Amino acid sequence: MKPRKKDMKSELVKLGSRMVRNLVRGDESALGLPQGLDAEALALPLKPANAAQGAALGPGVVLRPRDPVPAQRTLVVMGSYRGGTSMVAGILRLLGVFMGYNLGRTNNEDLDFQEERDFSPLGPHIRRRNEALDVWGWKFPGSLGYIETVLPLLRNPYFLIICRDPVAIAQREHVLGNYTFGEALRLATLHQFKLITFTYRTPHPVFLISYERSLRGKGGFVKDLAAFAHLPVSDERAETISSFIVSGGSGTVSAFARERGLQDLIDFEKRHGVREISGGRAGLAKER
Repeated sequence: MKPRKKDMKSELVKLGSRMVRNLVRGDESALGLPQGLDAEALALPLKPANAAQGAALGPGVVLRPRDPVPAQRTLVVMGSYRGGTSMVAGILRLLGVFMGYNLGRTNNEDLDFQEERDFSPLGPHIRRRNEALDVWGWKFPGSLGYIETVLPLLRNPYFLIICRDPVAIAQREHVLGNYTFGEALRLATLHQFKLITFTYRTPHPVFLISYERSLRGKGGFVKDLAAFAHLPVSDERAETISSFIVSGGSGTVSAFARERGLQDLIDFEKRHGVREISGGRAGLAKER
């Protein structure tokens, strides 16, 4: 589910107008940042916890790790639309994390969490998962818009925030006909700016991921992701999952699991009633 084009155009126009007015006035302390962005948060220091292991050259940077590790954890995958969140959510599924009862067939998106205006249904969804599982997660790029609202309901949240080259995102959106290239580039840049601001501000653990470097890291990236989320993974399983990364996580997790003989994952998702749905919420409505 994507933002409505009309609404996003309006947001971009407002943002551009505010920034131009403030820049003309020379007001560097108020550059017209959208709601949720603040200069004070961006001034906070960030210290990578994995710097000694070469975080500067790795696929991601770990911020604020927990010690001791809580038994109950919620893994939240956030990023830009067309930005690599589907791949990260797919890896988590392959690592044995429950990512939703009704998932988009190819994007691993929890259809129950595709909310952008009415957040009231999210509470029951979160409570249901908290009661059933110690560790679970979801992926939805638009969750940045409601994460502060649901944060008090989450048990020990861990954020996996993936950043992709905004030019590549804009090219993809333009090819798909969703926006002009200029609109898509502004939107992708704005969304990532909000994500980075959230990264500075949240007190919770964050794995800040480079999409491009994760593709090069493959098996190493799987191990880094598993280590951040405190998920066990063998060298053999990490190597198997790395094959899922080669195509950027395209295709379905269930098909990949069958092809690679990951029967433990197949049984786990069957036991918890996980379904892959085609056609998003419209497809889910038909199946119900």
